[in-house]
Amino acid sequence: DAFPAQLERAPELPTEIGARKAAIAKQMKDYLGLKGEPEIIAPETDPLSGAQVFLVKHNGEVVAVYKVFVNNGKGPLTVMNELGANETLGSMGSNLSQPVRTLGAFRLGKSGEIGYVMEAAPGKDFYGVYKGIGKAPSPQARVQALEAAVRDTEIMARAMAEMHKGSKPGTTAVEAKSQSVQSTLKHLESLRGRMPDDVYQAMRARLEQVGKGFVENDVPGRITHGDAHPGNFFIKDGKVTMIDLETAMEAVGPGGRGINS
Repeated sequence: DAFPAQLERAPELPTEIGARKAAIAKQMKDYLGLKGEPEIIAPETDPLSGAQVFLVKHNGEVVAVYKVFVNNGKGPLTVMNELGANETLGSMGSNLSQPVRTLGAFRLGKSGEIGYVMEAAPGKDFYGVYKGIGKAPSPQARVQALEAAVRDTEIMARAMAEMHKGSKPGTTAVEAKSQSVQSTLKHLESLRGRMPDDVYQAMRARLEQVGKGFVENDVPGRITHGDAHPGNFFIKDGKVTMIDLETAMEAVGPGGRGINS
């Protein structure tokens, strides 16, 4: 309870989606100093946090993203993780990447909900980059789009490698590493029906071999994004912007704890 008490306070949002969008529009107009009422695009649900995600659009452009973390007991911790990750990764001073900028966080009345506002990431996400290849109007344009996508993907890979190297090495307990391996094996088991049995057996044998070495050897902890799919990385002018950093963690750090812990 100590963390949400530190947030800015804002009125409770109505539960009905239309009324909720109108309330967010009024709040964002005042908070962001917008001239005219912004358009609030209907929410999606973040699959990991369960948050409602609204886009704040003004003069035809998305200017901010508004997340509403529902009252499920996880909201304050999720916001704290995202704020901590943004601060930690932003302090690394990367030449290749940056976390998306936080604009504000609110305790929404007495509902238990948390509102979190971040800037709209500049550029195009990598889903858009890859879709652009197929939408190219000619074979020559498709080749150019593919070459550009390869360059951008290499930049993203270098940015992620830079983030990993910039982490502070930590000591990982054998129990935490063993749990990580068992969790991965369990996930592989859940996918068994989607692949030929010989492929599954080969993957399991290899994972068990690698996992054994991982558990028995001293491996330093490194920061990872935690939800590294193409939609969480945007690129513009050769620089990558990362979003949804509440999942960022020291992947094999003590107990796999969040990097802001």
